[in-house]
Amino acid sequence: FLAFTGMPWSAVKHCLETGNQKAFGHHFWSDLCAGTHAAALAVWLDHPQASLDRLEDYLVAWCEMHDWIHPSHQRDVNLGADLTSAHIAAMLSEYWWIFRNELHTEVRRRIAENVEMRFLKPAVDHHRFNWWMTGTNNWNHVVLSCLITTALYQYENPYTLAAYIHPLIENLKFGLKGYTADGGCTEGPDYWSYGFQHFLKAAIVLQHRTGGAVNIVQGHPHIEKIARYPLSSYIDGIVRMCWADSYHAPMSYLDAEYVNRFFKLPELYSLCRRNVSGWSDGGMSIQALLAARKMPKGTTAALHADAILPDLGTCKAYAADTKKPVAMAITAGNNGVNHNHNDIGSFIYYRDGVCFVTDPGFPLYTAQHFSPARYTKFHCRSWGHSVPLIDGQEQKEGAQHYGVLTCEGFGASGEKRAVVDMTRAYDIKHLKTLVRTLVLASDGVLTVTDDYTFARAPKKLEEAFITYEPARVAKNSRIVTIGRGRTAAVLESVGMPGRFEATVLEKESAEGRGQGTITRIRFVPATMG
Repeated sequence: FLAFTGMPWSAVKHCLETGNQKAFGHHFWSDLCAGTHAAALAVWLDHPQASLDRLEDYLVAWCEMHDWIHPSHQRDVNLGADLTSAHIAAMLSEYWWIFRNELHTEVRRRIAENVEMRFLKPAVDHHRFNWWMTGTNNWNHVVLSCLITTALYQYENPYTLAAYIHPLIENLKFGLKGYTADGGCTEGPDYWSYGFQHFLKAAIVLQHRTGGAVNIVQGHPHIEKIARYPLSSYIDGIVRMCWADSYHAPMSYLDAEYVNRFFKLPELYSLCRRNVSGWSDGGMSIQALLAARKMPKGTTAALHADAILPDLGTCKAYAADTKKPVAMAITAGNNGVNHNHNDIGSFIYYRDGVCFVTDPGFPLYTAQHFSPARYTKFHCRSWGHSVPLIDGQEQKEGAQHYGVLTCEGFGASGEKRAVVDMTRAYDIKHLKTLVRTLVLASDGVLTVTDDYTFARAPKKLEEAFITYEPARVAKNSRIVTIGRGRTAAVLESVGMPGRFEATVLEKESAEGRGQGTITRIRFVPATMG
């Protein structure tokens, strides 16, 4: 089980004791957590190589760590708790409880003291500004869920427990306000998974601890709409509408399991991927193993159905007369949401199991990703999306830069039409209107039309198309073949003379999350008239 850490125990121990976790880079926290979970799982399963001493070494080492606040969050000196300290405290408290009869008394004492002083107490200290208490993004649900769970383990006195967790339960409502009225997640499907899974976990532990007396989900139709969001964002296989900081991936089994504790949505299990051991993504932990022991097969009913989320400003549609799924999807919304990418009008075209035009996903996180330099990064700036570049100017960030979505023909036979007014996504005075229209024919052919009006003609203009597939430009530069073999797609300009170019972006691909090599295709019209 030590292989899960990816580093020698001696190095881990030194890192924890000195507080020099930065030296181990981006994967330190996840590798260390994986090692702790693996050690706990081995003891719990009574594995031949299990070692209680090794598990205690991990648990005590967390207590000796210099700081539980993640290095990227330490710039906020008044922050009493963050996502990382929340996860550490919840993990330690769970193992403090699960192994209460095996751990040495001194180990249990140190865990309890550290959890209290590093998390439970500073998180509710009124002298600190813990903005996530009333925040409307994933932090609210993640940190509050961990607080509730940790308190349920640590506080035995029912009056103390009730006084502590009641305001936390009330504050979970703020996180729900971060979802649009139609249940959409502006942060994308990855952060739907992260935030909403923690909200549901809090609901489950509260219901369990109170014998069903406390149910924070029942009677809230908005929560059921949020639970259905993955069905709206799903396209096919692992492909989904991965706007904002998200990428194509299967649904976590724990997400499907937690949702189905409260709502009958068996089709969510079909969005998960089974591995060789018969259970799907959910983490290498006791909790994941317990939840996944009876994974249903799920149902594919209504998965490939057109969907419009008008409040979120996104939609998907399927060709009416193809044997295999052929889909288009597009986003409008605004460029001021949390985990935003400047991507209004960005679209996906999927056919024969391939995304020929796609969203690039999001990069490996660095400090720059959460700084003013965010929009110099390929995956966040509009230059890295399938949207126009006008006189060298890209879309701008901020809620004042938005798109307006309208749809026609969805849910019916025949062609499907999605229209996004992208005018306000740009801060270009001589741009009067820019409207993008996607028309998906019943046979799966997609036509993309951008209609511009200018106060004066632009000097430069280019259309862009992002793909992870190989792209070959014809000698006449009028046609691009995207993909391989018989499943390849042809991209061409109809009625507008100009030339295509394709650039392979190795450096930008290396900054991403391993989906492949990005090619940016651009079309430059012959005239600006």
